[in-house]
Amino acid sequence: MHRFMNKSSMWLLTCALMMVAVARTFLHGQGELFKHSKDLPEILHLVDRAYVDEVQLETLLPGLYQGALNGLDENASYVPPGMTPVNRDDEVYLRTGMVVRKRLGHAYVMQVAPESPAANTQILPETYLREINGSVTREMSLVAVRQAILENETLVRLKVIDPGKTEDREVELHPATFGQTKMQHQAYGDGLHLVRIPQFYDGLELDLRKALNQTREAASKADRNPRFVLDLRNNARGNRRHFKMLVALFLPAGDLGAWVAKGREPIPVRNETAGAFADLDLFVLHNRGTSGAAEWFTAIARDRKAAVTLGIETLGMPPVYGWVQLKNGAHLEIPIADLELSSKETLTKNGVKPDVAVKKDVKGEGDDAEPKVESAEDYLARALEAVRSYRAESAPAPAQEALPKAG
Repeated sequence: MHRFMNKSSMWLLTCALMMVAVARTFLHGQGELFKHSKDLPEILHLVDRAYVDEVQLETLLPGLYQGALNGLDENASYVPPGMTPVNRDDEVYLRTGMVVRKRLGHAYVMQVAPESPAANTQILPETYLREINGSVTREMSLVAVRQAILENETLVRLKVIDPGKTEDREVELHPATFGQTKMQHQAYGDGLHLVRIPQFYDGLELDLRKALNQTREAASKADRNPRFVLDLRNNARGNRRHFKMLVALFLPAGDLGAWVAKGREPIPVRNETAGAFADLDLFVLHNRGTSGAAEWFTAIARDRKAAVTLGIETLGMPPVYGWVQLKNGAHLEIPIADLELSSKETLTKNGVKPDVAVKKDVKGEGDDAEPKVESAEDYLARALEAVRSYRAESAPAPAQEALPKAG
């Protein structure tokens, strides 16, 4: 390793090994750390001996850092020395209307705010961003993706793959401020009530309580038990405050789960008293874009059998990220806590599986033509029909499936 093993390089290699140690120890412990990092010096030696051009170790380190993190969690990021470690997720949302994560290597849109710049360019949830201003997102950390989106205040050039499509298209996104979208309450004549919460906002609890009280009043007049559907699809920005609000409204009294982190005592998730609306016949509609507070609530509600969940399995992304500083001045943004359910299962990578699967109807899969995904209206209609036809069993088994209508 004579070509790049000077004193400075040895120090950088030490930092790299420390980075692998920190990241692996956070999620796997020392045994895993040794197993996965012991071959690193040999890899560097082979590069030094066999690569056609002379290689400086400093040129390998950024990829080494990010590659190690990608093996743990593709949404984890390495921020090199000299760069300020800032999570700019909120900035991206407030300027574009998108909540962006990494999935299958590329940037992935979890949520799109209605009437936002992203919505105005027909960007939908579950869209992949292949390129941002000419840079391929597969080669970028999540921190770099956010920075690229915010780099130009007036124009972001994107190549996107729409849901259900295989070919990309070019999009010119013009960042701008936009208004928030409040929850929508829709009452059906058969006792079914639907509340859509596309995003959390100040004042949501008051709006939600109003809708819930209206549901109760209508049920009392009709002398029947209503079915209340909470639509949390593509809601990915909620924080712990929003999570506590939903828990306090809908879930029973008692210990519901805990926030767990290595080296720290678990922080219980607990309701001292039953939620004011814990007696409602609650259904939660979710999909891959259900993340943050919406996913945490859905997971605990299902775990405690306080709600019937339906829709599409969530992604189970780590709920809490934090910054860890390395001795060389670099920073890592990695998962530092997880939500543990009363079943002792954690949310990360497990996600929430629906009690009733309502899959998207895709016509023409396998044909030469582009497959056609059913409209949002048709999908919602099928989901609500699944709620109407649901029959509770003494021991719920998540095997039911709402099938597309024939024809």
